[in-house]
Parts: sequence; C-alpha cells; structure tokens
Amino acid sequence: MNKYIICLVISILFLAVTLLHILSIDNKFGEYIYPLDDTYIHLAIADNLINHGVWGVTQHGFTSSSSSPIYPILIGFFNILTNWGIYIPLVLNTLFAFLLFFFLIRFSENEMKNHLWGIIYIIGIFIVSPLSANIYNGMEHLLHILVSVLFITSYIIYNKEQSYFKYLAVWTFLLACIRYESIFIIIAFSFIELFEKRYRKAFLIIAITILPIVIYGIISIINGELFLPNSILLKGDAPRGLSAIVNFPMKILEKLMNAPHLLAFISLSICFLIFQYITKNRFALLIKLHFLCTLTAMMHIAFAKTGWVYRYESYIMAMYCLTFIFSLNRLFEQYPKFLHRLVLSSILVLFSIPSGMRYIESLQTLPQMSKNIHDQQIQMSKFLHSYYDESSVVLNDIGACCYFTSIRLTDMIGLADKDIIQLRLQKIFNKTSIEKLTFERNSKIAIIYVQGFQEFLPESWVPVARLKINDNIGCAYDDVTFLSCSDDNEDVNLLIKNLEMFRKNLPEDVFLEIF
Repeated sequence: MNKYIICLVISILFLAVTLLHILSIDNKFGEYIYPLDDTYIHLAIADNLINHGVWGVTQHGFTSSSSSPIYPILIGFFNILTNWGIYIPLVLNTLFAFLLFFFLIRFSENEMKNHLWGIIYIIGIFIVSPLSANIYNGMEHLLHILVSVLFITSYIIYNKEQSYFKYLAVWTFLLACIRYESIFIIIAFSFIELFEKRYRKAFLIIAITILPIVIYGIISIINGELFLPNSILLKGDAPRGLSAIVNFPMKILEKLMNAPHLLAFISLSICFLIFQYITKNRFALLIKLHFLCTLTAMMHIAFAKTGWVYRYESYIMAMYCLTFIFSLNRLFEQYPKFLHRLVLSSILVLFSIPSGMRYIESLQTLPQMSKNIHDQQIQMSKFLHSYYDESSVVLNDIGACCYFTSIRLTDMIGLADKDIIQLRLQKIFNKTSIEKLTFERNSKIAIIYVQGFQEFLPESWVPVARLKINDNIGCAYDDVTFLSCSDDNEDVNLLIKNLEMFRKNLPEDVFLEIF
C-alpha cells in the first residue's frame, strides 16, 4: 500500500502546482480565465448543445467548428450534472491527469515490476508534455495525451498477448473522436502490422479510425457544412499548390528548428534505432515503439501544427516519454553496471533539457496569456453582451464572444461560418463578397484585427475605436478595432456612444481610443 501512497503524494504535489496557478488567476479576475480563446469555443458548443439542441458556437445554427467531437459532449454532460459552468474543462483535465497517473503506476507495477518506474513516468510526462499547461488551457489535449499513452501501453502488452488487440481497437476509436491528428498514430501502427503480415488487424484498425470521422462528416454535410471540420481545413499544415510542395522540405526543417523539444526526442529515437542496428540487439518491441513514435512525429511535423500554448504535439511528447523510459528499463536489464546505467540515464536527461526549459517557460507565460485574454476577448464579450447581445456581429476571435453572448455571428476566419469558408475555398474572399454577405445579414458592428484583414475590409465600414492591451503574448495582435458596418451617421454615433459608456468599466491598463 505504501508504494501507492508515495505515487499518490507525488501526483498530488505536481497537480498542486497547477492548482496554485488556477487559484491565482481566479483571485485576480474573480473567475478563471483560460489562456486560449479556443477553450470558450468548446464551452459555447457544449452550452448550445445542452440548452438549445444546436451543435454550434451560437444558438442560431449548426457550425462545424471543433476538430474534437467528443470534448464538447463531455463538457455538456458535466453541465447537465453540475453547475460548475466555466470550470468544467479544468475539472475534466484534472480528472484526466489523475487517470493518467493511475494507469502509469499500474503499468509500471505490472510490466516493469517496480512502482518507482511509475514515479519516473509521472515526473517525466508532467514535464515534457507539459501536463500543467494542458490543464490550464482547458482544451482536449490532456484527454488526447491520456488515450495516446493508453494506446502505447496496450501496444506493449499486445506484443506478448494478442488478446489485447481489443483494447487497441477501443483506444483507436476514442483517439479518432478526440483529435483528427490521431490518424498519424494509426497509420504508423498499421505500417508495423502490415510489415508483420497482420493484414486483417491493420485494415480493421484503419476502419475503426475512419468510422467516427465518417459519421461526423455525414452529420456535418446533412447540416450544410463540409465533410471535415472547418478547423482542419483552416489550420491544417499540408502543402497546397506547386510552390508549397517545392518548399515543403524546408518548411519541415524550419518547423523542427522551431520545436527543439520535439527535434531532440526525434533525434534521440533515431540514435537509439541506429544503436540497436550497430549492436545487433534483438529488442524488437523497442524498435517498433521507436518507429511508431518517430513516424507519428514526422507526419505531425509535416501535416499539422506545433507549438502555440504547448498543446498540439503534447501527445507525441508523452508517447516519446513513455517509450524512452520503457526502453531505459529494458536497457538496464542488459547493462546492469552502475556506470552504464548512469550514462544511459544521463543521455535521456540531456535530450530532455529542451522539454524542461519549455515546461519552465509555460509556468512563466500562461498567467500573462490569461491576462491578455481577459483584457481583450473577455472585454469584447462584455461590450457585446451589454450593447449588441442579439445583434449580427462580425468577429475574427469568436470563442469568448459567443460563449458569453447571444450574438448572430459572421466569422471572418471561417471557423464557425460556412459562407465565409466557402468564399475562402473558392478564392473569392474579398471586400465585395464580405460587404454583400454582411449587408444581407444586417451586421451592425465588426470587432476585428485590422492588421490581419486590411485588404478585405469594405469601404463602407467605418473605424470608430481601437482597444489596446499591454504586454501581449497571448493574442494575435495588441489592439483590436471596432468598426460600424454601416456608414450611416446614426449607426456610427450609436457605436461611439456605447463605447464611451463602456470605457468607464475597462481595467486600468486597457486603453480604448475613440477616433
């Protein structure tokens, strides 16, 4: 029992670091502010699903805005059971973290015969993911880490007990429901299965992966949206066009250089594979694990995004961490001398330094990112709630503004607007098409980053004010502009009047310049 108490205490200590951050933000602003506007998109979808029966960021219609179909459903389910509201993503992610720790301890006890390896797993994954950041941001990435780790642990057991394939099938289905990037894991796994001539299992796993994607795609098409979620179409990083294909290798190299933590782990894994080849070791399972992780990482680097609040590649970092520590355990059995073990451990620690630096950086930057979201997106939502709550509004950051209001949305990015994304895909997203669309929707005001949309703003839109924040690291730009979508003097003067009244309630270090 004592061994489990030790693991539990360590788990609680690590999560206490996260809790202190959450409490500090909560005390500062009166409620917790997420460091990402995207979290409020999940909250808005869940809220509208439960209260209005609509899968969308507003109550006014279906929008295919999330690439994680299961996460808003989980938030909605807890919304029904509790009145925790905005804190539900934090509760869910804390629960996922405890489950992750529990399964890691069980795995180390059953497969490595020593609970101390479970402690090493907990410390390693907490830092390299980094786990605290993925609790703070309230997104689905911690659930993605949990199920990815369960997939790897089940794969390890599957290599000696074929009956464990059923667990792989379950985790595969869940992975596809959590994040579409999970298909990279499944492709890598299928390659290994095909190489080992387990054709039926490879194709069955692929079919299981495709099933939830197809189901969601059909529902989306029935509701007038595209087959894939808009976030995949807009945020995917696959090359488009001949010039992009030509520059593709350089882009991959650039992304690797901008993600030193991932580059270090990929390099270490490749070195391990070379070491296995040179020494003619027969650790077939370890070779397969490193191949699975590295192929997954390379596909993610090639076709998906990295970085931005320590989340997109966090599942790969967790998979690598599990693989490296498991490999270390097996190498310790082959090299029992203390000096050999010290060298092997030191190599792993050395290659983990970029991840450690990333973890420290996350503790320093996330509080400021929460403040940035509070000073910009939350203030925008308060303004809309007070003066334009049921009006047609044009935005480019939609999360908080949709969650805290009942607006009718025109989304300039296209994440929650099928008309805008069609204009973008058809390459007719311009001043004329935007003016026509917003006129038809009777849009009253726009709150957007002028720097990002200067060439697309209709001439009839009148800039009225600019809201500026300080020390910005969490928002796309320091300032956001309020525009009247009509040049009618009555509409412009009303917007000015509303902004003058609202300016009295702004935080002291947030500046509103009325033109």
